[in-house]
Amino acid sequence: MLATMTCQKLFSLCITLTVLFCLCQARDGDDVVAYISEGDIKGSFHFEQFNSTIVKITIKLSYDGVDNKLYRIHQHPSNYQQKCKHLGEKVFDMDSIKGHLGKEETLYVDANKIPLHGKNSIQGRSISVALSSNTSKILACGTLVSKGTENSYAVASISNSKIAGKFEFVQQGLNGDTMITGEISHSDRSTVATDNHKWYILGSTEPEEWVANCQTHMNWTQVFDSDRMSQSGCNSTDAKTCAIGDLTGKHGTLDVGVAGDKKLTVIDSNLPLFGEGDNNVKQHVFVILEQGSNDKVLGCGIIKPKGPFKAISTFVADKNSGVSGTVEFEQISPYHRTYFVVNLKGLDERAKGYHVHKFPISDSSNPCSAASVGGHLNPWGINPNNSPKPGTGPMDKYEAGDLSGKFGNLANKTDYELKIYDENLPMFGHHALVGRSIVIHNNDASNSRMTCANIIPHQGVKIESWTNFTKQSDLFDGYVQLVQYVLPNGIVTPTMYIIDVVYQDNPTSRKTLKHNFHVHVKPLGNDTQANGTCMSVGGHYNPNSVDVGNDVYKEQCDQDHPYRCEVGDTSAKVGTYDVGYGKRFYCDEDSPLYGPHTVLGRSIVFHAKEMGAPRLACADVVPVEGSMVKKHTVEGSKKIVDSNRGASMVDILLEKFGLPQSEDWRFGYPRLEDGSNNKECYSFSFYMLDKANKQTEATKKIKEAFEANKSSYRPCPENEDSGSISTQSSIFLSILCVLSTLILWR
Repeated sequence: MLATMTCQKLFSLCITLTVLFCLCQARDGDDVVAYISEGDIKGSFHFEQFNSTIVKITIKLSYDGVDNKLYRIHQHPSNYQQKCKHLGEKVFDMDSIKGHLGKEETLYVDANKIPLHGKNSIQGRSISVALSSNTSKILACGTLVSKGTENSYAVASISNSKIAGKFEFVQQGLNGDTMITGEISHSDRSTVATDNHKWYILGSTEPEEWVANCQTHMNWTQVFDSDRMSQSGCNSTDAKTCAIGDLTGKHGTLDVGVAGDKKLTVIDSNLPLFGEGDNNVKQHVFVILEQGSNDKVLGCGIIKPKGPFKAISTFVADKNSGVSGTVEFEQISPYHRTYFVVNLKGLDERAKGYHVHKFPISDSSNPCSAASVGGHLNPWGINPNNSPKPGTGPMDKYEAGDLSGKFGNLANKTDYELKIYDENLPMFGHHALVGRSIVIHNNDASNSRMTCANIIPHQGVKIESWTNFTKQSDLFDGYVQLVQYVLPNGIVTPTMYIIDVVYQDNPTSRKTLKHNFHVHVKPLGNDTQANGTCMSVGGHYNPNSVDVGNDVYKEQCDQDHPYRCEVGDTSAKVGTYDVGYGKRFYCDEDSPLYGPHTVLGRSIVFHAKEMGAPRLACADVVPVEGSMVKKHTVEGSKKIVDSNRGASMVDILLEKFGLPQSEDWRFGYPRLEDGSNNKECYSFSFYMLDKANKQTEATKKIKEAFEANKSSYRPCPENEDSGSISTQSSIFLSILCVLSTLILWR
């Protein structure tokens, strides 16, 4: 008996020690999972490093019918919004493990067949479910990602006259592998793909205006971690023998395709997105060289942080019908599920449904009305009457914004808490929920709207503009609102377009379809419908000099390839607008309010119906003052101009005032008009874009420059005391912006 007990204790001790040893040996990426929730299929594929040589696979799926499905791992990740498109070639057939697999399986497989680490890892790949009788028909899919919460997401985009596209970087855990996925295509009328392009990450961070123009040559010493770089290359089977930025040495050369036909996904075991300062590659420069070249640069872009991305909707009792608390959202990348947390108090058994609605609050007097926030977010046109009961069906069977339909309603609740994941509530892409609103409904026969709050980025600073067609157009009433957020961690959101435009002569009945709308180079001049509609605004805004010269551009520039488009070709990137049909919400990832290519101070043009070319109406993109945007308006004498005829104002100002330079200043929408008080005056106005401390610093430097050169400045006649010295000195900066059409950026 004693011997038996001793053996049992020894056995238990051995098991405990084995588990502890495995836990100590575990590393990021040892636990990889793909979640499936679409096409009548719900569940997960779980891959776990059981020990150094074995991977444990757990399959848990639910679907109707017999087990007649085929499971395969594919080359590329699956974006939840892409609905299983562009998965690439099959890299592993799951049925090869033991034959046909069912809904629930537990398998132990040689780790060499399904590695969880290294360049052949399944991390970052997609797994699909198809009919065994029709393998080309994919029913559902998901991306294999680390089960841990510590992940990081960044994007490098390139857009110029030669190449365009983007690469995404997802690191799976603090010390885990990094997935690199994306594609670069020719943008110079080429119709044939090219190979043998070297690609690197540089060791230095550069200001965005440098990257926008892109240097023409690079050398080995510029590569990130170049001390380990040699011209003879590195051991591609072990990424740690290579320089961190030597993507060519680790993964081979890059193919540049045509219209996205050369997508690439690789796994890099030594490409950190975590760490302070220069210990990670974020904010560093991603470079692609010309075909066969060792130093000539074809294109480059900054690796910018994008996720994890957090947003919040906040309810305050005295403003929200007694309801207080938050609804929070977090998504690491487009390849991850959205984490959804509800914490509400003061419901007092009054509420029932709650949803994400299409628009932010626009009417303070009736904030939750349909005219203000619209209906449920429902980009895929789901009929809620056909949706399953809460918690029972795949997420694509519900409206994306129907939170109570997916997870249960608030009926009979005084307080409510929920923590759950959603595979179909995107925070990235065209249908992102940020910038919209949450509406809580009453528990009554009409399901009336109780209260609502906007969904905004966590700790984000808002930059906003209004384009007022009622004020500037002879044809349209309405507006285009642009919103972008800048976050403390360096994330800058896509730009949200909210459009509501009608015809002035018949706003209720006159309706027309498929109007292209674009950002054009200049603000509106004096032209109206009577003397040449909107010709003063110039052409589409195209700061990257994207080639638009033939039909190839129309074929290649679309919603899936926004960086192949002109920045101002908005409709090609997000879709057309139907005039008279109400408010619409669009997300454009390359229409910046913040950055060297800001659209602030330019104009938006609506073109003829059915995607016609004639210009119908236009209005200026006017910044809205806020914590990062301040307007400055002063008056100064015309004599400073008259006395220097023949010279440009840029030269005058540089000579007379010794214009101070700083990469910290940002300017937008400069205007030069006749003065309001005296015909001998100019009125100068501009907007300064930056945080308050930067504006204070800039104003101080401007004041110092003015004091040093005040004898050269002539105040406005009969208006000697208008404005402070620091404000008067802002005049020459605004004129510089007007005449040089250059904006100073970091």
